[in-house]
Amino acid sequence: MEQMSSGRLSEAIAFQIAELILSGQIESGTKLRQEELAKMLEVSRIPVREALQLLETQGLAKRLVTRHIVTADLDDVHVRETYAMIAAMEKNAIDAMVSERGVAALQEYEGIRPDMEIHRMIIQRTANLYVQTLLTNAVNYYVQFAEKKKPQSTYTMHNVLQKWATEGESLLNEHYLILAETVIAERKKNYESA
Repeated sequence: MEQMSSGRLSEAIAFQIAELILSGQIESGTKLRQEELAKMLEVSRIPVREALQLLETQGLAKRLVTRHIVTADLDDVHVRETYAMIAAMEKNAIDAMVSERGVAALQEYEGIRPDMEIHRMIIQRTANLYVQTLLTNAVNYYVQFAEKKKPQSTYTMHNVLQKWATEGESLLNEHYLILAETVIAERKKNYESA
C-alpha cells in the first residue's frame, strides 16, 4: 500500500476508515489516534493524518479544541438527514440535466445497471462544479458504503430514472431512505456484536 502516491494513499485510507465509522465498527465519539490507525492499516502516520483531514471535510470526524480528532456523532437522525441531503442534491442535478437536455438525457442510462455507475454518470454530467464536488464526495464516502451493504431493492437508480417524469423524485427519496436505513442497521448490528 505504501507504494501509492501520498494523495492516493491517504484517500484510500480515508475510505477504509470511513467504512469503519459508517459501519459502527468505530463508534461515535471515538478518539482517532494516528499511531493506532497507522499500525492497524500498516501504513505510516503521514497518510493517516491526511486521511483524517479528509474525513473531517466529509463530516465523519471532527477536531476538538484539544486538537484531538474523534468520530462524528452519527445517530439515526444524523444518518437520515445526511442521506436526505444527498438525495436532494442528486435530484437537483437530475432536474438540471433534464431541463438542459430534455428527458432524452435520462435515456443515456438505459444499459447501465450498477447504481454506483449511475450515480457517477449523473455527477459527470453536472454542470455546476461546486455541486459536482459535493456530490462526488457524498457518493464516494456515504453512498458507496450503503450501496454495497443494501439489500436487493426494487428502487434501483435505473428504476428511478426510468420513471423520473412521473414518480422519479419519490423513488429517489425512497432509494436514499433505504440507503440510510441500511447504514443504521449495519451500525446497530456492529454495536450489538461488540
